[in-house]
Amino acid sequence: MSPMNIIFVCYANLCRSPLAEGIFKQLLENSEKSDSIIVRSAGIHAYEGSPPHSKSIQVAKERGIDISGYGGVQLTKEMAREAELILTLDESVKQHILSYYTNDSKKVVTLKECGGETDDLDVDDPYGLSTEAFRRCADEIEEYSIKILEKLDL
Repeated sequence: MSPMNIIFVCYANLCRSPLAEGIFKQLLENSEKSDSIIVRSAGIHAYEGSPPHSKSIQVAKERGIDISGYGGVQLTKEMAREAELILTLDESVKQHILSYYTNDSKKVVTLKECGGETDDLDVDDPYGLSTEAFRRCADEIEEYSIKILEKLDL
């Protein structure tokens, strides 16, 4: 059986989605599902090859994760078609993907929605904010990633 293809998507693939990719990969390393899932990240308005935000790199490094080699990836219709699960970091990105990339609402969900949240479905974008805002973002991503990983039946 081929691995499940998961893509984390935010606006620019600069702050949140690279953190989400790194955090989820780290969680996968410590699970029995590590061979069952392929994880990547992308943005709906990404600059191809651009490095993650320096504060994202710093916060990831504090958690023992190296995302410094990640390069920005623009989401494509082909990527959206091939993914089994597209986890967006906020509702506006979700709606954009459903409008322009795929209308498959079963596989395009916010991270928090997939993790069981029903009210506030956005992970706040820390761009332009303090390192502490990036830490809060990473904490939230990790919290919901753990919930998602536990419920994925692979």
